[in-house]
Amino acid sequence: MMWWTVRALLHTAAGSRVGVAVSWLSLRIVLALRMVIFLYRGVPTILIV
Repeated sequence: MMWWTVRALLHTAAGSRVGVAVSWLSLRIVLALRMVIFLYRGVPTILIV
């Protein structure tokens, strides 16, 4: 059910593969930023230990 609503929102918002690619790209950027923040928080604890 949730997947269907997501697909419907993407389809109505973009109506093409470009919108899906943009949403996928933004999702990857957010994940990459969270990974960088996690790594920066993890480095001092690794050095202290």
